[in-house]
Amino acid sequence: MFNFKAYMLDCATRLKDIGHTNSVKRFFRCSGIAGLEELLNQQTDVSGRVLVIHNNEEGSVGDMNKADNFLDSPYYVFYVLEKVEDYNDFDAEELAKKNCKTAGFKIIARMIRDKRKGLNGLDFLDFTSIPYQNVGPVGVNFHGVMFSFTVSDGDTRLVYNKEDWS
Repeated sequence: MFNFKAYMLDCATRLKDIGHTNSVKRFFRCSGIAGLEELLNQQTDVSGRVLVIHNNEEGSVGDMNKADNFLDSPYYVFYVLEKVEDYNDFDAEELAKKNCKTAGFKIIARMIRDKRKGLNGLDFLDFTSIPYQNVGPVGVNFHGVMFSFTVSDGDTRLVYNKEDWS
């Protein structure tokens, strides 16, 4: 089973473009683009590129092929953001978004490699389901790119059990 938070924390830690450590925080969680709680609480201390993940669950249930297969398809979202020091420096904002897209593509390349090798629960990563879009300014002038994807998984909670019902 895919563990989104653990996987993305590992990406933030191991990807040199981000370089998260316990002393240099560059990995954060949020409930959505409008509520970047962890990042906003530390934004004045943050520099460089960061990885932010949605910690709320969205998804769909069922087989996309209209069969009766029990599938849970969570919808995952992550942002690669970079703080731009000067407001209204459109060239710097554009460069930040370009750099963030490159870093995001490195994460996706790792995910595709892991899918091919059957690692980290990414066997059913839907590679065709990875849209992205530019975001920013967010917080204190962070700019970057939002990525989203799905990883379907069989879900044993979707089995009818008559003992659950009176």
